[in-house]
Amino acid sequence: MSSVFRLIEYFAVRVLAATLQAISPAACAALMRGVARLVYLLDRRHRRRAIEHLRIAYGDELTEKDAEALARRVFDHIANHAAEFAHAPRRPKRGVRLHRPDILLDAVAGGKGVVLVGAHLGYFTVLGPVLQALQVPSTVLLKRQHNERLLRWFQDSIQRWYGIEGIVKSEALEKTPSRLRDGRVVIFFADQHPIAGGIPATFFSKPVEAATGPSLFARRYHAPLVVVTTSVRRDGSQDVRFDGPVSTEGTLAEISQRWLDLLEARIREHPDQWMWMHRRWREPVPALRAEAAASVACVANERAR
Repeated sequence: MSSVFRLIEYFAVRVLAATLQAISPAACAALMRGVARLVYLLDRRHRRRAIEHLRIAYGDELTEKDAEALARRVFDHIANHAAEFAHAPRRPKRGVRLHRPDILLDAVAGGKGVVLVGAHLGYFTVLGPVLQALQVPSTVLLKRQHNERLLRWFQDSIQRWYGIEGIVKSEALEKTPSRLRDGRVVIFFADQHPIAGGIPATFFSKPVEAATGPSLFARRYHAPLVVVTTSVRRDGSQDVRFDGPVSTEGTLAEISQRWLDLLEARIREHPDQWMWMHRRWREPVPALRAEAAASVACVANERAR
């Protein structure tokens, strides 16, 4: 039964994507905003979580009313992003401003690969055409989906549209080292809670776990660690900012806190453009969980070539 449901789900998503691409960008954006407002009203769980997380992050800086208004804008932003992404393959990228792309290009020129840490901020999928325009070979780590057909479709799409390879995070230990040795940019969207456990850190002055991958691979393979974030202006134009390279001196916790602080600073600049409904603040643990510790040991013990 589940396989039948997933097949139906796959075709439903493909039909929705084709429908959104068939209508004009303006009509698509209007439709998605309407859907977002309906979801905001009906999806109590994610609405309440977004508001709760805003209050956790900002404390007394935000009233309940302010948090609700900001959460509503977050839902609208996600809808606008979906509309933008639906038409991305057929629209020329105009109005995209790159800030300090030399940071990335200099890192790539070093020949040791690059660990590129990103966030679900702004229209973050614009990173695809940006990396394509910069002509840097790239691989992005993707969360494994329950629906394998949808995952393969997305992997095929980003490869066809932007020349970006997509590998699932469960394959990161096996495949990331070779990608870095080949001089590729490996993209980690590392702003969310790591399901397999992570490194104790702070985010908006609250305890969290940081994904182990960026700091671990950057230090083990001597790859530069660069942070990239995107944001959208009122006129619809976009900014893509590169920060770093982040120092990989010190412990994994110290390295992780550096890139996490950079992400936080950019999110604070555009709080209505980040995905607050993700469960970022969960009960933290005082040390690495067993799953994360195993990953650290595996990479640390591998012989660099």
